[in-house]
Amino acid sequence: FPTVCAVMVYYYCADIYIVAQFLAVLAVYLSRFHKWQHDLLAIGALTICLGTYQSYYCMAIALYFCLILKELILIKIDYKVLFRHMARYLLIGVSSMALYFIIREISLQVYQLSLASYMGMNDLHFSLSMLPDLLYNCYYQFARFFFGTTFFYNPLSRKITYAILWGCLAVSITTLVRTRK
Repeated sequence: FPTVCAVMVYYYCADIYIVAQFLAVLAVYLSRFHKWQHDLLAIGALTICLGTYQSYYCMAIALYFCLILKELILIKIDYKVLFRHMARYLLIGVSSMALYFIIREISLQVYQLSLASYMGMNDLHFSLSMLPDLLYNCYYQFARFFFGTTFFYNPLSRKITYAILWGCLAVSITTLVRTRK
C-alpha cells in the first residue's frame, strides 16, 4: 500500500505515525455507535491524532465521507437520520480541532515556546470573514488539478477524460439520490 510505504520512508517516526493513523481510524470507528460516550472518545482520539501528526486528520475526514456514502448507498437510512449523522461527524471533527488548538496554546504558554517556522505555517491566521475566499480558492485549486497545467501537463485528451468521469459521477449520484425515494 503506497501510504504505508511513504510512512516507512521516515522509519524513525513510523511508530508514531502508525499510532496517529490508528487513532484516526479508531475515532471513525467509535463514531459509528452513535452514543455520546463513544463520541467523546472519538473526539479524544482525533485530538491526540492531531497532536501527533496532523496529516491523518484528513484521512479521518475521508473515512467519514466513506461512512456517509455507505449509509447512503448500502444501509439506505432516511435523509433526516443521515443529516443528523453528518452533523454529528462534523461536530466531532470541529470539536477535536478546537480541543487540539486549546491544548496547543496552553502548552505553548506553559512551556513558553513558540511554533517552529516552516514555510510561514506558524504565521497562518484565520477568521470567518476569510471563509468564502478560502472555499472558492479550495475548489478552484481542485479544478485546476484536473483541468489545468499547474501541477502536471494535462493534454486535451486527459481533460476530456476527466470531464467525462466527473459527468458520470454527477449522473450516478443524482440517479442514486432520486431512486432512493
